[in-house]
Amino acid sequence: MYLRSRPDLKARVVDGETVLLDRAGGRVHQLNVTASFVWSKLDGSASPRDVATAVAEAFDVDPQTAVRDVDALLEQFRALNLLTVDVKGGD
Repeated sequence: MYLRSRPDLKARVVDGETVLLDRAGGRVHQLNVTASFVWSKLDGSASPRDVATAVAEAFDVDPQTAVRDVDALLEQFRALNLLTVDVKGGD
């Protein structure tokens, strides 16, 4: 499973944090630096485990913690309807 940010969302990075405008949902989301890093990886070419590996390396955390935290964050993104799923992967 490969995740991609919903194409109709508008995103801006301000001081390392991402602000998402979800017009369809009528919401604005502000992501902290770590969530912004994860968001930047959601281009449809990386699996959740690939993203967790990148988080572990970028933020110097152990791989198990990164997997747990990335899974929790992706679940929040899913619950907010911010993602689409690509079963094949790729751009």
